[in-house]
Amino acid sequence: MKCTILHDLPGRLRVHLCCGRMTLRQADVLEYYLRAVDGVKSVKVYDRTRDAIVVYSAGRESVIRALARFAFEKA
Repeated sequence: MKCTILHDLPGRLRVHLCCGRMTLRQADVLEYYLRAVDGVKSVKVYDRTRDAIVVYSAGRESVIRALARFAFEKA
């Protein structure tokens, strides 16, 4: 999925998803998908703003790769 990094701090990433409207179900699917990524501590997805905050302990690259591979159609 295409997204834009809004804030990038060590161990914390805030991204904006470049998609149309997001339903609550889609927000839940994204949250559960990101929680399953190794090294991710917590995830908060905001359906109205299409933003996600990911707190992680592993490498930043693994979180970005997971976001790039994600698609609502596959999930």
